[in-house]
Amino acid sequence: LRKRDWWSGPEMFVLVDDYDLLLGSGVGPFGPMIELIPQAGDIGLHMVMARAAVGSSRTAMEPVTRRLQESNTPELVLSMPPNEMPLLNGSRGRQLPPGRGVLVTRRDGIGVQVGWTEEPE
Repeated sequence: LRKRDWWSGPEMFVLVDDYDLLLGSGVGPFGPMIELIPQAGDIGLHMVMARAAVGSSRTAMEPVTRRLQESNTPELVLSMPPNEMPLLNGSRGRQLPPGRGVLVTRRDGIGVQVGWTEEPE
């Protein structure tokens, strides 16, 4: 099952940047996808959501974010103030150098280095 060699349908990718800025009142633009998230692995759906770490407690109870957490979706956490909400595994964020992060699952977290280039002057 882990290889997903049984899957023959299309793979659909939804990439969302600055999700916290898209939220207003209500469910937000991805509300219709809430019911699809638990079956994402079975229907070829991949959702990547980026949002600011500051104020993450504000979006924690938002329905799409909540459903992703309930579905045990891993989180990639880059630098994050420790006073923000706990991560998926209960640990707290911390200040990290640019490009460093922690891939967090319900069981543990593993340090990662992501690609980083300096901004042009």
